[in-house]
Amino acid sequence: MLISEVTTFAFTVRQFLEPHWLAAHQGWNEIPSPLSRWMCRYSSIFLAMLLRELHSEHVWEIVGGRPPQDMDGTPQAQVGMLGCDGTWCDHCWVKGNELIIDLTADQFGHAPVIVTHTSDQRYRANLAEIDLEKALQKLQRRPMQWLSAWRANGSA
Repeated sequence: MLISEVTTFAFTVRQFLEPHWLAAHQGWNEIPSPLSRWMCRYSSIFLAMLLRELHSEHVWEIVGGRPPQDMDGTPQAQVGMLGCDGTWCDHCWVKGNELIIDLTADQFGHAPVIVTHTSDQRYRANLAEIDLEKALQKLQRRPMQWLSAWRANGSA
């Protein structure tokens, strides 16, 4: 897959997810700006499931950077996503085929979708999917519903 193809696909997925994010936020009684806020784990689960289904020739993994709680959102954290304001924040994204795919980068001041090489210094993982497994299992229901909707819409 070419980076341009992955980028086009990622924007299509994000466009599909935005109304689902809105519904999730409405259920929590708070609609943040941007809508992608607090959606990185759900979106990464969904994207990884989708990529594994549609592009199984590559290994797709959910990875994340989780700084110590007292350092989250500070320049000292040094893991997660480096925001445009110079702070590092807890974040998850999908990695595969030498690429990082991030559907929720705008919550840190970046473009809404980032598709970049794994060497991009804005991303520093300290958690592999196996490390996140327990937390991700608790979040599976919502992305599974989204996957059913994706299939029903013929988006695949």
